[in-house]
Amino acid sequence: MAKYSVEKTKIEEIVNTPELSEIAEKLKPGILKTPGIKLAMKMTLPEAAKFVPKVLTPELLAKIDEEFAKLG
Repeated sequence: MAKYSVEKTKIEEIVNTPELSEIAEKLKPGILKTPGIKLAMKMTLPEAAKFVPKVLTPELLAKIDEEFAKLG
């Protein structure tokens, strides 16, 4: 089982883990610097997607999850 996934990894961990933040920023530049991210720190990406569905699309979440899985 992967150590990180969009379903279980909180945004706070993504922001504070260089490998994860690099993936998120590579796939969607500026995503971790958006206004309101501090309000979403305890959420997972799918939970946050309910509030910004045009940013956190299912396609983007799938790509991020795929990259997270490669980290082991």
